[in-house]
Order: sequence, then C-alpha cells, then structure tokens
Amino acid sequence: MKADETLMYDLLTQIYRDKKVTDATFNATQAKFGDKGLSDIVAIAFASVFGAVALAVAIAVGVGGRHVAARLLETAAASFRTRKDDHDATGG
Repeated sequence: MKADETLMYDLLTQIYRDKKVTDATFNATQAKFGDKGLSDIVAIAFASVFGAVALAVAIAVGVGGRHVAARLLETAAASFRTRKDDHDATGG
C-alpha cells in the first residue's frame, strides 16, 4: 500500500476495531490530509457502512417479506373488486 493508503487504513481500523485512535495515527493523518480531509475520510467511511447496512436490511426485508407483500396485494385487489361490484350493482 502507498503511505496515504496505509494512513487511512490504520485510522479506520483503529476506529472500528479499537474504538479509539492513537495520537500518532491521528497526527499523521491530520498532517497528510488536513482537518477537512480527515473529517471527509471518516464521513465517507460512515456513509459507506450505513449504506451497506441499509441495503442489507432492504434485501432481507424484500426477500423475507415477499409473501407478506403478495398477501397485501391480493387483499387490496379483492377489496377493489368488491367495491367495483358493489358500485356496479347500485348503478353508481
């Protein structure tokens, strides 16, 4: 890995695994990328993890909830047919 990649890897690994960042890693990352770059690295990492979790939940609900969605659609269609038949019978 290049030096800047190693800094990012060390920073994010320490945040994830250790739940803290050493002064040496923080200072080296800050010196290389600046305050804005440091906050951007953390923000992008958080957004990536959050997006991955959201996608995993959506897939799990989509796959696991297929039968629930089908049942809801069947109920809605039956209700629509009943209302249409009632409307036709009253001449409305």
